[in-house]
Amino acid sequence: MKKFRNILLISAALVSAAGCHFLDVDPELGVTEEEVFGTYKNFRNFLYGAYDANDPLNLGLGSPMRVDMCRTRIALISTTDASDPCRYGNAHNQWKVGVLKEQVLGRYTFDDEDWTSSSRDMPIAKAMFKAIRIANMALEHESYLQNVDQNLKDDLIGQAHFIRAYAHFTLVRYFGGMPYLDKVLSGDDEWDMTRLTSWETLQKAAEDFETAYQYMKKAGTMRRDPGPGRPGNLEHEDQARPNGCAAIALKARTLLYAASPLNNTRGEADWIAAAEAAATAINECEANEYYLLPLDNYDDLFWGYRFHNEGIWNKSIGSKKANTQDFWGYFAKPQCPSASSTSGMCPTQNFVDRYETEWGDPLYTEEQRAAAKAKGHYNDQDPYSHLDPRFYKTIIFDGATTDYCDKINIYYDTENGNYPASTFSTSKGDVTSVFGQNWFSNPTSSTSSPSYTNYYLKKYWNGQLGNANCTAYYTTDNLIRMAEVYLNYAEAVNEAYGPDGKVAGCQYSAVDAVNIVRERAEMPGVLTEYKSSKDIFRERIQNERCVELAYESEHYWFDIRRWKIGSRVMNQTLYGMYIETCPVDADHPNGKRYTRLALPSERQCLWREYMYWIPWPKREVNKMKNFVNNPAWI
Repeated sequence: MKKFRNILLISAALVSAAGCHFLDVDPELGVTEEEVFGTYKNFRNFLYGAYDANDPLNLGLGSPMRVDMCRTRIALISTTDASDPCRYGNAHNQWKVGVLKEQVLGRYTFDDEDWTSSSRDMPIAKAMFKAIRIANMALEHESYLQNVDQNLKDDLIGQAHFIRAYAHFTLVRYFGGMPYLDKVLSGDDEWDMTRLTSWETLQKAAEDFETAYQYMKKAGTMRRDPGPGRPGNLEHEDQARPNGCAAIALKARTLLYAASPLNNTRGEADWIAAAEAAATAINECEANEYYLLPLDNYDDLFWGYRFHNEGIWNKSIGSKKANTQDFWGYFAKPQCPSASSTSGMCPTQNFVDRYETEWGDPLYTEEQRAAAKAKGHYNDQDPYSHLDPRFYKTIIFDGATTDYCDKINIYYDTENGNYPASTFSTSKGDVTSVFGQNWFSNPTSSTSSPSYTNYYLKKYWNGQLGNANCTAYYTTDNLIRMAEVYLNYAEAVNEAYGPDGKVAGCQYSAVDAVNIVRERAEMPGVLTEYKSSKDIFRERIQNERCVELAYESEHYWFDIRRWKIGSRVMNQTLYGMYIETCPVDADHPNGKRYTRLALPSERQCLWREYMYWIPWPKREVNKMKNFVNNPAWI
């Protein structure tokens, strides 16, 4: 009989099979297959190693949260037109301009050479291959699981298919088409396999998600708790594990990626398939009582609570203070106090312009702002008034407030010649901090640096200043939530049937689905002039997605790629907002002058077409013959 080193957790030993790292086991301990896979507890713990391998705070499947918290201290969205990191570093001189050195690339893919259990690196490819191998080993041994309730067994089988699907989906998002590993590779198997296309890989992942959904539905685990209004809601011990609703929702997302311009193979047929899957996802999620939280509880989606009834599947980072490096605010907190701390995530003016007026007027282009101004809905010298309510919950701007600060100052006081401090209350008295800086004083600083855009991210911040007197709180990475399900449906239906089209068996049109999300935000429905055609409405769907999912789970980084809009958005000039005091008059009602200024050249983007996919390190692919690498970022 084959033997295994560890019953409860997958072995830490890795085999480097000529470049591909696959989890293997050591036969020395003398534990039989029956002992590993023959009881529910042992089988479950073995499978759960795919979620929590190496770190209790880490989703082994490679959530964007964990990837971002690697030693390079950047969020991938900070390498787009949406954001600028405070500290100058890899985000600017590599990711944003299409240059990836082997060391940085290794950290995101396979790096074994300087990875340790204490490191914050989480190489994505290594994590995915480990998860795939765990899932395949479990599926190949599911017959050993005897004398257990069939529902429990079906749930574990469903989770194994989910893990395999999600890991392959994650790989294709980053790297493009992959071989689909649906069995355990042994030493006698061919490891150097020809890649499938991205579309083919996504189709196989969708099939696995469908299988996971069917098993979990049969097992009665469409959600892991009794549902809202019932004892135990959001408190199930396995609440962080995926459920049947997550499986069908992620199948819909996977097919949406397959239908998108980067991967589409069958034209309209791919969009129809994505729309039908999204319709099933909406119906199942609504039937299982997932819903959009009210606007008053919008912050609960991102911090303060481990789980919520909009979150179909999410990962909560344990209760941490905002200045804790293992906390997700590692890059999201609103300041960069030192070279050894966060790089920050500072929204650009380009992304701020994604937020409409409260009347629904787009502001993204100069022409749109002029049109809104002509209606009396926008004033470029009072630019933060009358905007989409989500702006105030997502962006820290000059004049923003928190529960601990009456007003955050990010302007230059021309009379006193300084940037005024902002005062925060704490349990031990008031503390102050300066959020502004001399404009572009040191654009290549790799040490302490406030924002170069004069914006900061508020979405994951509870409003306290990051110091020892602050209370700890949970932060949530929404791997899939209900708002995204509606937006995925809207996008697929619009492409398949147009703005007013709908899928048989689903009550919503594409317009309806977008307006459900807008209504929660207390925004009016999409204006009539933007619903007249598929092409025009597509822009509103994409903008709505940017606003609703802003800075979450790297959606925008991947959306740029699947929509194939890199050359348009990444080659535009990036701006910040410079603000200085001036006399109050009719043109300057706030006594401030607001000027859009381009960021320094060192902080601009440069798009190259090979940037749609990340390559693997040369040291890995040089050992291969059949596996053809993506173009290098040079």
